[in-house]
Amino acid sequence: LLGGYLPGPILLILCGAQGSGKSTFCDNLVNGNDGSLSPSSPSANSKSVAFSSVHDAHNWVHLSQDTIRKGKPGTRQQVEKAAISALGDGKSVV
Repeated sequence: LLGGYLPGPILLILCGAQGSGKSTFCDNLVNGNDGSLSPSSPSANSKSVAFSSVHDAHNWVHLSQDTIRKGKPGTRQQVEKAAISALGDGKSVV
């Protein structure tokens, strides 16, 4: 992702345990944050990841079954439909 080798839209699917950082990763990727953590964070000593170059190279959309209906849970089919639409518009989906 960071090397810029994938010029077209990307479908990035994340899975992991609750609290493992999926939402934080998505927020950083979609918003182009630098990935650094606040000193009060329990993971503050973790290696920082630069998201700005990935953000600049791709127009990212964050989709989640937990929030697909204006912040409320929806169905997998709703997420798939939204992802297909976004990818068709040239956007990358996480």
